[in-house]
Amino acid sequence: MPKKKGIKHPRGTRQNRRERMLARKKSNALAAAAEQAISAEPKKAGRKPVVEKKKSEPKRLREAQKAMPVPERRKPGRKPKAEEQKAEAKQLRTAQKTADSGKATVYIQFKGLEDRVDDLIEAVRTDFRAAHKRTPITGIKLYVKPEEYTVYYVVNDSYFGKVNM
Repeated sequence: MPKKKGIKHPRGTRQNRRERMLARKKSNALAAAAEQAISAEPKKAGRKPVVEKKKSEPKRLREAQKAMPVPERRKPGRKPKAEEQKAEAKQLRTAQKTADSGKATVYIQFKGLEDRVDDLIEAVRTDFRAAHKRTPITGIKLYVKPEEYTVYYVVNDSYFGKVNM
């Protein structure tokens, strides 16, 4: 049998091991240098050398962050509407409410399934609002396919989608 060479390590593990070893050597060297510096200071009679403690870095950072003013947080990409746009949207909403108030009730029946058209329109509106929150609805076209139990819709002649019955 041929002699096995070394274990094959995944790429980069030897490099990482080497870097960790070098980092340990540096920290040990720094610790040794600090001890030498402390021991090199002249000792006073009966007193231990005084080592100044540094304040912990995270505590100082926390204090600095408390002193900083907190910026006002807003949702990214969301711009407030202008007054003209708000008034226009309000007019569209009132026009929709008055147009919907004088309609007759229409039912669609197919193989024991019965659904009101008003319920389908509400389902289309909620599905459309999930994707397009700020787009006003000016017109809705419904295409009902009862054999597929699906309602296809077009809103404002540009947005389309489907809803299950």
